[in-house]
Amino acid sequence: MNSEQYLRTLEEFFQGEVTGEALFHALAEALEDPERRYQMRVLEQLERETKELLRENIRPLAGDIEESASARATGIAQAKALAAMPWAKVMHIFEREVRKFVAHFEEVEKAGPAQGRNYSPRLRHTNVPCSRSRSAKTRVLPPTPWARLFPC
Repeated sequence: MNSEQYLRTLEEFFQGEVTGEALFHALAEALEDPERRYQMRVLEQLERETKELLRENIRPLAGDIEESASARATGIAQAKALAAMPWAKVMHIFEREVRKFVAHFEEVEKAGPAQGRNYSPRLRHTNVPCSRSRSAKTRVLPPTPWARLFPC
């Protein structure tokens, strides 16, 4: 991956974190269950912190670190769609998406320059929120302190 491709990919990741932050914020607002709201708030914070890590990597490369209104609107629209679904289906979607995003982050991290490798280690230590229902239980990555927030 050349430096231009790497920068563009980091910028896409950054906007993805903007989308995710808006999604989890709006989803938390839409949920009635306090535990699920809390889980979404934690994920909102994770998106925000990952966005800031990406910003720190993009800034020295003179990339675009302006948060897109369209990325935020996409997150809000996705939250509205998810809020209408059964929780087990939401968890299934989260599991699939987290696996995909983590794999892509790791792939880009390996292909990028060594000095730009401080944005994804946190992702390898993240768990998808688990439902108390056995049928909806989803743990994607190794157990970590996040597991206390999302007991399965």
